[in-house]
Amino acid sequence: MMNGGRKMKRLKVVAILLCMTVIAGCFMPAAKSQARTAKQKKAKAAYTRMMKYSSVKKFATVDVNGDGIKELVTWKTDGSEASQDIFTYYKGKVIRLNTACGNANYVYYDRMKKCIICDNSGTAEIYWRYKVVNGHVKKLPNYEVRFRVEGDTSSDLIYVACNTSTGKLQEMTKRKFSSERRRWKKIKPHKNTKKNRNKYL
Repeated sequence: MMNGGRKMKRLKVVAILLCMTVIAGCFMPAAKSQARTAKQKKAKAAYTRMMKYSSVKKFATVDVNGDGIKELVTWKTDGSEASQDIFTYYKGKVIRLNTACGNANYVYYDRMKKCIICDNSGTAEIYWRYKVVNGHVKKLPNYEVRFRVEGDTSSDLIYVACNTSTGKLQEMTKRKFSSERRRWKKIKPHKNTKKNRNKYL
């Protein structure tokens, strides 16, 4: 009987511990969500203060890395090739990211690869790609469309991922490049007005 009583007590303790684990598991996602919401509110307030007195003409926000905090893309003029800057909010500060977007024709983001893409196409079709990690950018290989024989416009076009730090090229099929390209979503700007800041930041 004594052994039976001890076993019952142990089972009750195990059952209580299991219940506590399940309950804690239910509250953890909610706590994370609340923390993200609080951080996003702080980011919005910081972006709003910066934008209110800046010369920025247009802006857009997008959560590039999926951490719940939106990045801010700004345009300094209304022109089709306006100079662009990209900012993130990290550890209580608005940080300008070091990208080569500059006068990109368009800015996109890829939700699957969680990166920003800057269309720097001119005489050549080039796309610069960046991830946002801990308040900084991590450069990904460019996507480029090249002639198979450099300088020979009569040669076939090739699609490559080009690692600019190593010079390494990885050839892609046109089908794969097109498949990747279809995932990109163009980041559309809004005029820098009080109404738009309240609505879109």
